[in-house]
Amino acid sequence: MIGQKNNIQTLIKWRCNKSVPRFIIIAGDEGSGRLTFAKAIMRMLHITGIINDCKIEDVRRTIEYAYSYTAPTMYIFRNADDMSVGAKNALLKVVEEPPNNAYFIMTVHNIDNMLGTIRSRGTVIKMEPYTSQELNSVCDDKLKLEYCTNIGELQIEHSELERIESCVDDVIEALNTQSGTRLLKACTQLKAKQTDTGKIDCSLFFKIFKKTFYLAYEPFNLYINLNSMSHIFECEREIQRGIVNKKASIECMLTKLLEDIKK
Repeated sequence: MIGQKNNIQTLIKWRCNKSVPRFIIIAGDEGSGRLTFAKAIMRMLHITGIINDCKIEDVRRTIEYAYSYTAPTMYIFRNADDMSVGAKNALLKVVEEPPNNAYFIMTVHNIDNMLGTIRSRGTVIKMEPYTSQELNSVCDDKLKLEYCTNIGELQIEHSELERIESCVDDVIEALNTQSGTRLLKACTQLKAKQTDTGKIDCSLFFKIFKKTFYLAYEPFNLYINLNSMSHIFECEREIQRGIVNKKASIECMLTKLLEDIKK
């Protein structure tokens, strides 16, 4: 893996001491390499891996399978931030005393989204931020390097980034002219659900918008900046959760920013 030097050293230590934890939580942004790191652990153990859904019925089915299947196996629950309380409690029981030869991994965006009881029983790995040198070693596209902060994000097409940048410019112009109509029109370009085709990914839009907004509104007074930051941080927390309508969350943030600017 590119980067992740400290985390790789942790893997080496586990291997040398033959002490790989039976329950691991890997936290990091989308595209940071959480699943790749989970697979690296799996390869190190030379065992089979199974990727599972996070619904309660899937969790229960996986637990039942883990108790009946004796071969060494790793069970991976991806993007478990929005796992229901019932599913988390079901998983809690099995990670306290895992079945023989069973390893459990959960990948999450934000470790704070997990129940404290689960977090305390797992070994937490936080994906390390990628340095500019590491990103430059795999990409020379200046536009991508301006906005992308991890290896996964670098996979986006250059033309798609240009389209997102144009949409952000439309939003900034709407804020500048204090036009709610233009603001909502610009938001129609955002993806409301995964099945929407030809629409802009909300997470990438948010990342580019946040950077552009801070640069565009730097001259504003301290009150406006602090107020705006609270709206932006609230939206950032929301869009990290899979069950949230990201488009609606961004529209709500932009409406609040517009109200602040009008004041």
